[in-house]
Amino acid sequence: MKLHYLLQSLTTAKLPACDISALSNDSRRLSAGCLFLAEQGIASHALDYLTDEQVKQVAAIAYQPPYDLSRFAQSQSDKWIAVEGLNTHISAIAKTFYAPHFSAPLIGVTGTNGKTSVTHFIAQLADYGVIGTMGYGNIEQLQALSHTTPDALAVQRILAELSTQFSGVAMEVSSHALALHRVNAVDFTVAVFMNLSQDHLDFHDDMADYYAAKSRLFAFDSVKAAVINTDDDAGYALAQQLQKTGKRVLAFGKDDRVQAFAEFAQITRVSLSHAGIQADIHYQLAEKTGAEKTDNRQLCAPVWGEFNVANVLAALLALFAGGYPVNDLLARARYLHGVKGRIEAIDLGENKTAIIDYWLRW
Repeated sequence: MKLHYLLQSLTTAKLPACDISALSNDSRRLSAGCLFLAEQGIASHALDYLTDEQVKQVAAIAYQPPYDLSRFAQSQSDKWIAVEGLNTHISAIAKTFYAPHFSAPLIGVTGTNGKTSVTHFIAQLADYGVIGTMGYGNIEQLQALSHTTPDALAVQRILAELSTQFSGVAMEVSSHALALHRVNAVDFTVAVFMNLSQDHLDFHDDMADYYAAKSRLFAFDSVKAAVINTDDDAGYALAQQLQKTGKRVLAFGKDDRVQAFAEFAQITRVSLSHAGIQADIHYQLAEKTGAEKTDNRQLCAPVWGEFNVANVLAALLALFAGGYPVNDLLARARYLHGVKGRIEAIDLGENKTAIIDYWLRW
């Protein structure tokens, strides 16, 4: 791909007429024909680790100014392109290069808790891959990741890889990823908000900053529907805000305030047993034809934990918002299985069951 296709809209500088065969934002992973995307990090700049030999090796270097280039050989000066705010553009550059394409809606799931379970339930209910805490790809054979949401370059590369295997992807979108612009150019069609509690305040200044980061996902132009847990106060406030802007909101929860929204699914009764969860759902949803349908249905799934009622319902609503029929989704829910390491039941025999519940990483 010609360099100007990647950078022409981001700079007025004259661009070298070169072909780009790879992208990298890591000075340890450079190759001939590579465009090195050198951004300013929290503690250091990517150029701090670059050598003159590596400058000779790559095709071009897009870097985030300001940076003093005097320590580098001037003979390679034509390779340097300053891009203001490069960290905010890497997602778009990578999207142009990797060009992921899906036939089904991309679903982004955010919230302090529940992201992994919701994305994995979506993957079981439809032909979806996942990206998240436990890895990416097929939920039965995940590839490891170092972060819940990978960096901007990796996100687009992984999406392109998964687009050859799945009709859609459900992605865990962390507040860190939103604040650090890792998903800026991801074309989410449906966004899911689960909850907000006092975690990750080592990164965010306060709860207001944490909420602001989470809510960025719902401001994406590509997002056509927001699935929101309105039992959570932050979720209720977000749903109200989005409804005023005309965004489609599908609210869910136990509290009667869920009915303040045009489309909702209210949990009216929950029953727990060794066989899993059963819940009565009163809902009012708009079908593809535009007609509203109000009904009462039972949601049954062979997974444990009352919290999983909300997780399964969020997954159902996200797929419904993407065009899947309610009846089909409710039928498929009966065959769900729990997520590894999330209230995972292990049959020990002799009428004994062990429960495994742990977190791999934040």
